[in-house]
Amino acid sequence: MNKNSSNNVSGNDSSSAGITLSDLKFEEMLDKRLLRLTAERKTLFRHLAGLESPVSIKELASSLSSQMDQVTVYRNITLFEELGVINKIYSGWKYRIELSEQFRPHHHHMTCTNCGKIIPISLGERMENAIENFGHK
Repeated sequence: MNKNSSNNVSGNDSSSAGITLSDLKFEEMLDKRLLRLTAERKTLFRHLAGLESPVSIKELASSLSSQMDQVTVYRNITLFEELGVINKIYSGWKYRIELSEQFRPHHHHMTCTNCGKIIPISLGERMENAIENFGHK
């Protein structure tokens, strides 16, 4: 899965990765809004959790086409955005999506100006502090 898979708290899940703390947090978010954890939502969430970099919705729908239809992906991504499960990373007028910082460590992104590929990067604490304090006197 992803870096969070080390947070495995139970081996009773049907997947080989077990239930992670992120899974539990996701289920709790749905419960608070009285929404069901459908098989499609769980599959979509876990797929996003396993990604190393942001993806377009089109890429996401294509990679999940054997498990759910495109409309299901789009509708659930809209719901995930409303719940704060995902973030949109814009590059010009286009965007890619990834799980929000509720489920992943804080990071920034770098975008290639030639091909538009977006990759996550982690900055050290000193750089984070410099960015946060930039322009403050």
